[in-house]
Amino acid sequence: MDPKAEADLKMLKERYGNYPSLASDLQKYGQYIDPDFMNSPMNKYATASKRDWLNSAMWNLHRSLDEHYLNSMMWKYHNAINPAYLNSPMWKLKNGSSKSYLNSPMWKYAYGKISKTSAKQQYDKLYKEQTAIISKNSAVYKEAIAGVAAGTGKQAAKIQLETAEALEAQREETLKQISELRMKISGEGLSWEPLLKVN
Repeated sequence: MDPKAEADLKMLKERYGNYPSLASDLQKYGQYIDPDFMNSPMNKYATASKRDWLNSAMWNLHRSLDEHYLNSMMWKYHNAINPAYLNSPMWKLKNGSSKSYLNSPMWKYAYGKISKTSAKQQYDKLYKEQTAIISKNSAVYKEAIAGVAAGTGKQAAKIQLETAEALEAQREETLKQISELRMKISGEGLSWEPLLKVN
């Protein structure tokens, strides 16, 4: 429990603990401000803030930005630019320019049906064709990678904003419930400023 909240509870108990009509509210107030008391307002806020709590706001944010989490946006981005990831744009780009990769443009040139005598004659034509294919593929794949990068950046910013909004809304609700109960006990509620700036 937060030391300030604990000190406030202690002060309220000292001041109002002798009133039987407030005993239930004081007990409830202690539960409200305890982050470990299941489903208390403070527990809901603390849970939403935990990165390792399944489906919490922070868990969703962390999962989206984790490149090792299957199908997260960062996983998709990382694999789009990873030349070792099967069929990624970078993989296609790398293998499209490799003469050791079966049926790649360069492989067709190096191991195609070109005889020694015709190889010299066709070299210039073949080189131009294959270079054009590689250049065309390069442009397509680079554009795909740039699109993924831009989309990932926008999506990350959106998720961060949604997370901040969700946490601030939960904090607001938590403090409002605690403040209303404190007002009922002592006639004095809490005042607070937004913790997370959400634009």
